[in-house]
Amino acid sequence: VCSSDLALIAIEAIAKAGIALAGDITLGGVVGEIEKTAIEEFQGIEYSGYGIGTRHLVTHGVTADFALLAEPTGMRISIANLGVIWLRITVGGTVAHSAMANRPNITNAIAVMQELQGEIAQWSRDYEAAHEFMGERANVTMAAIRGGAPWRLSRNPHDCSLYLDIRTVPAQTVDSVKRELRAVLRRFAERKGIPEPAIHVYVSDPPTVLDEKLPVVQALAEAQRAVTGASPPAIIRRPGADAVHLTNYGVPCVCFGPGGRMHPD
Repeated sequence: VCSSDLALIAIEAIAKAGIALAGDITLGGVVGEIEKTAIEEFQGIEYSGYGIGTRHLVTHGVTADFALLAEPTGMRISIANLGVIWLRITVGGTVAHSAMANRPNITNAIAVMQELQGEIAQWSRDYEAAHEFMGERANVTMAAIRGGAPWRLSRNPHDCSLYLDIRTVPAQTVDSVKRELRAVLRRFAERKGIPEPAIHVYVSDPPTVLDEKLPVVQALAEAQRAVTGASPPAIIRRPGADAVHLTNYGVPCVCFGPGGRMHPD
């Protein structure tokens, strides 16, 4: 059962019970929620994600006072969500035939990136230690790497790119993360005597946090106590969620639902 099914079941139950509501309920069945996006040759609708449907919804007049996203949270109310930055770091090498790659003036971009990865790994450890919110820490994943031409190994790799997934906590910004990372790249470039590796950001999903005193949070907690006898402390979710886009367009969105495969616990 997916989150949209759970929301539909809840709305059907309200309708069948004949409960008169003080306002309207809108069910949004949106596309493009999955954490993916178009980059380089990976283009087309099959690569459209990261809340593209929800962003279209709220920018085309379908809004609300509050929203509930029925994501799996282990039946704990999620009032916050980690943000995420996807970026590409590219280093350059020398255009040359592989037969000449042993000459001293030839730079192998893959070898350069291999060395840079060690410094990024150290920065990642420091980054995780420095950023925490509601018991959860930001983190960095070296998620992909590309360099050279597998179909033409007779050419020295003249560029190499590393792709990072950087999770952020509330109060962090894209610029603050870029400044931290650029300091690492600048020091590396100065030590190696090469141009500073280039950064290209292609996903920027901000972290969010809601006030627990909001009516939607209070009502949900009261309903949970009425049914189960207790409402556990609120949590922050780690994976990306459309709640980020709703909240940032003025529709405070809480995540709540059964199941907990993606929850830290």
